[in-house]
Amino acid sequence: MAYTVRKKLRRKPQGNILRDDLIVLKTLQSRAQYPVAMRRVEMIVIIDEKEVVMVFITNNIQWAASTVGELYQARWGIEVFFKQIKQTLQICDFLGNTKQAIRWQLWAALLLYVLMRFQGQMVDWAHSFSRLLAIVRGVVWDDCEAHANKLYC
Repeated sequence: MAYTVRKKLRRKPQGNILRDDLIVLKTLQSRAQYPVAMRRVEMIVIIDEKEVVMVFITNNIQWAASTVGELYQARWGIEVFFKQIKQTLQICDFLGNTKQAIRWQLWAALLLYVLMRFQGQMVDWAHSFSRLLAIVRGVVWDDCEAHANKLYC
């Protein structure tokens, strides 16, 4: 991303904030989409117990740079949570097309997620969440097949 620093909001690094600048995008296409000045905050954040330098771009100029970083970190946690739910619970194809049908399926998936996390905590599960879910899915599927065979035999 090409940009020009219009104004430095912070002259030197302070704490975990390395830079805090007001920027304008350089390319014509980018400038057409985002004509106003934006804020670029560069800071050190802790991810998986490691310090990582991250850059955050926002149009919010009023908040403190530390608040911008904390907000993005919180949002990242939410994004990872929903990505994990989508991948492990395989929420990609919905059984119904109505708003209510989709809402019911999402609530059911969230309930299953919470119950599985709780079960993992109760038994002190040392492996991944997806492994726990795969084992439960396998047991339930085998049990369903066994009952189905008894009914039709």
